[in-house]
Amino acid sequence: MAVTKELNFRTDKYTVKSVTLSPVTAIISFDAGTTDKDYDIDCRIITKDGSTPHVAWVNYIPEINPAMYINFDDVIDPDNVIGIVINGGEYLFTD
Repeated sequence: MAVTKELNFRTDKYTVKSVTLSPVTAIISFDAGTTDKDYDIDCRIITKDGSTPHVAWVNYIPEINPAMYINFDDVIDPDNVIGIVINGGEYLFTD
């Protein structure tokens, strides 16, 4: 089952609107108008237990509602995820 976390973290280049987590994928939604030139595609998830799921691939979809699709090699527990890292910036979920 997918879980969506609202973030609305703003940096000087983009706003991370939300993160939707499923057992094999994370979808990170950005403000409309964000392009892949606005940030490096460098991301990972932060887990409660300190594990670091290996990212199999990342795809950036810039149309209308920009988003990054991150697929993991292993199945993750969305309830174990407490935040994400994009370009070295940590974004922790509040709920």
